[in-house]
Amino acid sequence: MKSPLKRFRKIRVSLGPVEQAQIVASTAVVVALATIIMVRVLSGDKLGLYDFGSIVTFGIFGFLIVFFTLKYGQLLERQNQELIALNAMAEAVNRSVEIDFLLRNGLLEVKRLTGVELDGSTMSKGESWS
Repeated sequence: MKSPLKRFRKIRVSLGPVEQAQIVASTAVVVALATIIMVRVLSGDKLGLYDFGSIVTFGIFGFLIVFFTLKYGQLLERQNQELIALNAMAEAVNRSVEIDFLLRNGLLEVKRLTGVELDGSTMSKGESWS
């Protein structure tokens, strides 16, 4: 089983700059709330229901913001890659009307996008995918 630190590093590396900024902002809010509570406790003030409500509310909103940013950020990145592939195929169509060239470039884009290795069994002799 992986250590929590290794899992954290793996997740951190997979995050984009927006997601990292969201996590930093959420952490800053938690640290600020913890500081306010510690000052109140150390100064002898009692914590009330309002303080507890504030902490829970900020925690829930922070979690939701980070969760949805990560979820939809990854979805947008996947859609962006698909649009890039479609754009490359459209450019190939605009450059050539030759059907062999068009299909070859289309298959290369599908190969790049999906990461699937194609064998040369359907190609004519002497041709290659790359």
